[in-house]
Amino acid sequence: MNLHQLRVFYYVAGCLSFSRASEELGISQPAVSVQVRKLEEEIGAELIEQLGKKLYLTEPGQRLQGYAERIFTAEREAENMLGDYRGLNTGELIIATSSTLGTYYVPPLLAKFRQQFPNLEVTLKMGNTEWAEEQLLKNTVDLALVEGDLAHASELSIMPFLNDQLVVFASPQHPFVGKAITAAQLSSEPFVLREPGSNTRKIFRSIMTEREIPIQILMELESPEAIKRLVSSGLGLGVLSKLTLEWEVACERLAPLDVIDLNIKRHFSIVLHKDKKPNRASQAFIDFVCRYASQHSDFLSDCECARRHGLSGLKTKHE
Repeated sequence: MNLHQLRVFYYVAGCLSFSRASEELGISQPAVSVQVRKLEEEIGAELIEQLGKKLYLTEPGQRLQGYAERIFTAEREAENMLGDYRGLNTGELIIATSSTLGTYYVPPLLAKFRQQFPNLEVTLKMGNTEWAEEQLLKNTVDLALVEGDLAHASELSIMPFLNDQLVVFASPQHPFVGKAITAAQLSSEPFVLREPGSNTRKIFRSIMTEREIPIQILMELESPEAIKRLVSSGLGLGVLSKLTLEWEVACERLAPLDVIDLNIKRHFSIVLHKDKKPNRASQAFIDFVCRYASQHSDFLSDCECARRHGLSGLKTKHE
């Protein structure tokens, strides 16, 4: 089997898009299609089928994807092992983040990290918290930065490093702005919320359900930016991390609501699979995140303790 063709198939299978795979691989879209077709001809089975504009994996395609994941994960681990011997002059680090952290927190952090370690190849993958947790369990990433609690905490090593707060917000013209209101009053308003799998949505819905306060969900979106735009236009209320709202609040495009009986706090965490030994690149990134986070007033000092003592200081939810 041609490993180059397998790698091209692996990228296409991962994003179910020839165009996105071509961007990630740095080759043309026709070249991607040709390599996948040659692999199918060699195997004698169709791996990917197209229905309308969408791509789907066939049964043999799904099974081959599993093998490809193990092959290229082993390749990456071998490269990182060799990189440990050579120091941090080379190596690869794959990070999964939730969309909140990936959009608003990680970019400036990553830019400074790359300045310190310019020869490391860093890949950032972004989804919601549930997705990032799945990537860790599948061993397709080295570590993740996420918010809130995780469903499979017993299988993960979790190190909180920064406090966060969820904020209910509205357009500045909303009648609730400037008034002290209760959580019960929110039941009369439509909400534009994050999609299922989002920790932000999960926490807010859980708290409102516990208080037996119904929520009118007008729309569900994956993009915090899209949610902010819709709320700014007066379409409804939103709930997002305080971190995501700083610019819009300062520019008076959005306004946080004073919900006197609703104080929703959570934390941002560095997460690894508990059975995965971090390489030097992962450890360097963990140290860097802790130093970077220490510049914020909501920094969790336990992170610094863990940083000084290596991963033995990681807090794990199952301990």
